[in-house]
Amino acid sequence: MEVKGGEIIQDIINHRLKYDSEIFFVDAKVVSTELNMTIIKKKQYYGVSLNSEIVIPPIYDEIVVLTHSTVAIKIKNRISLYNIYRKKTITDFSYNSMEHIGSYWKLNNDSGPFLIFDTIREKLFNNKGGYDEYNLRCDHTEYCWVRRGRFFDFIHRGTGESFSLPGIVMAYDTEAGMFGKNENGTISLFEESGIENVIRLRQMVCEAGGYLTLTNYTYNIQHVIDVYGNILNI
Repeated sequence: MEVKGGEIIQDIINHRLKYDSEIFFVDAKVVSTELNMTIIKKKQYYGVSLNSEIVIPPIYDEIVVLTHSTVAIKIKNRISLYNIYRKKTITDFSYNSMEHIGSYWKLNNDSGPFLIFDTIREKLFNNKGGYDEYNLRCDHTEYCWVRRGRFFDFIHRGTGESFSLPGIVMAYDTEAGMFGKNENGTISLFEESGIENVIRLRQMVCEAGGYLTLTNYTYNIQHVIDVYGNILNI
């Protein structure tokens, strides 16, 4: 089992693996079955078996099943994600808490950037941009907005590629496209190149009957715009 971790965590893992081998005569007990995995327990520690084969030895303080292939493993208040088919951790043990938000898990690090795990696409967002917030409330959009300070960028949910749109102070949850409001209060539709697509915006507004409603569900904001991107319901 390959593990990414600091020396202290690795020493604890090695010690517990040795202890587990020494108590080979103690049977592991089944705690629960979640998705395709069975959570097992030996003494006070937890592990995972798959099709009667132990894929994660019972040496961890806690196991949380995230998807059919990924679990969170916790040891000494440090958390990492582990892929049972690749038989290795896919993050290090930098994280000390986690929270479930919609179809995402957010792993928090008191001394560094947090990490986002998308359970639908089995994709990690490492927050290398140092963003303060991700759009985790609405997971059906083509792009995920992210906030750093008072400004917003976008990340393509499928590819993970990020797009910086300077001066955007509000972003919206739309099934397709990147809609953003600038500091002058005007809303535009942007291409991935960062260029405004004025023609497509007007087409979409016209197709919607002359007015287009845009929503940010996280901030509970709803703006109605005309063909020029002007907000009509301020």
